Amino acid sequence: MGRPVILLDIDGVVCDFVGPVVGLINSRLATNYKPSDVTDWDIMGSLGVGKIDAGVVYSRIKSEGFCAGLPAYPGAKDGVAALMEMAEVHPCTSPFASKYWLAEREQWLVNFGFSRKAVTFTHAKHLMRGDILVDDKAETISRWGLTNPTGALLYNQPWNNSRVDLNSSRVRGWPAVVARCARLLERA
Repeated sequence: MGRPVILLDIDGVVCDFVGPVVGLINSRLATNYKPSDVTDWDIMGSLGVGKIDAGVVYSRIKSEGFCAGLPAYPGAKDGVAALMEMAEVHPCTSPFASKYWLAEREQWLVNFGFSRKAVTFTHAKHLMRGDILVDDKAETISRWGLTNPTGALLYNQPWNNSRVDLNSSRVRGWPAVVARCARLLERA
């Protein structure tokens, strides 16, 4: 038997996608939103951004350099390093429809410390096999958990707080991710 496998979503778990998007919205609309104001998976809908303005923001997200410039969350680098001590860690990230996104995301992940060979781009995370999945999308956790009932962890974010049915799988911050993964892997 090989080492256990931990699958990590990237946006909303390892790096901050919402903060820079909110910054683009604020710049476009002269508003003062914070990432904590995003209380639903649909960022634009959550903040009441109209279709035309959302289109402008999405075109900026798709532009060269946006993905490459996303910041890592505090504690993510050390947290991922701790997970790598206990398991194989594979980034499992959804691609964004942009000619720059895949290459920039892959390079971002390599710069962060992952092997290119470890990276998986997919919207169908529920089909991925591993011992643990850490993701910020409640629906992904629910779906993945149907076939992997002991290792689906929801990374706490304002946009997934309405999903109280997943509180038992919720982890708040990187120290909690590392601790919960260690406990789950001890039981395996």
